[in-house]
Amino acid sequence: MVDDMQRASPSSKITRANNNMSLSKAYTKGLGYIFLIAFLSYYVQYPALSSSIGGIEPSNIVLQRAFPSLYIPVDKGYIDSDGLVELINLVGVVVSIVIASGVAQHALLYL
Repeated sequence: MVDDMQRASPSSKITRANNNMSLSKAYTKGLGYIFLIAFLSYYVQYPALSSSIGGIEPSNIVLQRAFPSLYIPVDKGYIDSDGLVELINLVGVVVSIVIASGVAQHALLYL
């Protein structure tokens, strides 16, 4: 029995490598689904949480304090703060869908 394990054929090594690769793909897809749920949840809750009209913490204040480099287009008048936060959220939803579908596994690095 030990001899059989020691003389593992190359095809069994390939099968183990494929199983490991499928495990990493499943893990990455699972993270994509988790990010998708998080971005969709925030998209629904955004008006009450961060909207500049009636949110608990207005998005223009949050962007100005936390992300000054992202606030530059808002400050120059290219886009309003609510639109920028919504755009960032929608990009997160699209990237999460791409990751969850398995098309681009390394897109998770950009989230």
